[in-house]
Amino acid sequence: MNMYGRLVRLRLRWYFRTSGELVLRHWQWLVLACLIVPGPPVISVFLHVASLLAVSVSPALAPAQHFFVAIVIDLAAVLWILPQRHAVSGGAFMHYAGALPLPRGVRLGVEATLLAAANSLILVSAGIAVADMLSPLRDSYASCCLLTLLGLAAIAQQAILTRRYIVLPGVILGNGALAAGLAMRLHSARWLLPIAAIGGVVIGILGAERFERTGRRGRLGLVWQSVGTGMRILARRAPALLIQCKAIAERPAQTILRFGAAIALALGADRLMAIFQFDGRAILTAILAMAATSLLLAGFYRMLVDARSAMAGYQAALPLPSHYWPVRDTKFVLLLNGVPLVILLSPQIMCGLLSLLIVFGLAVAYQVLLALLRWPVIHGGRRSLIYSVLLTAIWSGAAIAAVPR
Repeated sequence: MNMYGRLVRLRLRWYFRTSGELVLRHWQWLVLACLIVPGPPVISVFLHVASLLAVSVSPALAPAQHFFVAIVIDLAAVLWILPQRHAVSGGAFMHYAGALPLPRGVRLGVEATLLAAANSLILVSAGIAVADMLSPLRDSYASCCLLTLLGLAAIAQQAILTRRYIVLPGVILGNGALAAGLAMRLHSARWLLPIAAIGGVVIGILGAERFERTGRRGRLGLVWQSVGTGMRILARRAPALLIQCKAIAERPAQTILRFGAAIALALGADRLMAIFQFDGRAILTAILAMAATSLLLAGFYRMLVDARSAMAGYQAALPLPSHYWPVRDTKFVLLLNGVPLVILLSPQIMCGLLSLLIVFGLAVAYQVLLALLRWPVIHGGRRSLIYSVLLTAIWSGAAIAAVPR
């Protein structure tokens, strides 16, 4: 217990210091989230998350809907923990702590405590949801399933942090068991399904540890050899592209969040246009989605510049023009933007809402906006978000006014 207390104090001290620096760097996004969510600021965020958790175990949903909501909660939990990966890791001290003969229970207890600290905001919403479920005349099985669902989400987070991806299929199967249990009405056997869900994941964790002990490196040697060959070819043909890919790969959490959110936003806008039956509102939806995705993808400019800041002195000695990296960074971000661009403009072409000339002009204007956003992101300082939003708002208004409906 004494070893647990000392180790958890060191880990928590590192977590709060590192996560505090993360909040200071990205406080604008937190304020924007509080303003976008309808309702009272801050409070509405907790209430909406609590409502989502309560809906996930509501008896009114079908089994397929229960399973889908559970998967969404797991994905949200993973996306929540990814930006905190460095803070939860414990820093360089954990290389020393990893060599200590610490008991397995101490290690698990420390990791569970760190996950609880990282998910403290989610736990507040979960407490609100559980308190509402445990009110009189409510089914206690739903609250048990909710706690099991949160446990599965925490296990998925730990699997992503420790790169034990073999555990994730067990989490998915556990969600299926919970969905089946919620579909059973007043049957005593359904209480066994949450236990089976956790048990299946535990078996997956034990299997992952055994897989690591039996020589994972030898089994993956061929894969890494082929990857190395591809990287050598890329280094000869396009060295700048390889450097940029490595730069964003060093920050997988931000990369997945930004690019995944842009793709999800484009797909959501595509679905909304289908609901509108591709009338005049569809074009307006596409333009607003373009503006939002450009704000998300513009953050890659900052990631690329920050990744090269450590070697700025070395780059200054190279015979490269001053516009070498700005031009290539812009091309790289425009290349990433090709995926949401195709998703958003394909319905306009297939449904004949706009002529090909107008679609081409809108696509070019969209790429020009993303290229122009590099200036406020890199040179805007603490007001970069404000400048970016203003530029995007001006572009959106001009695009809406120019495109015929």
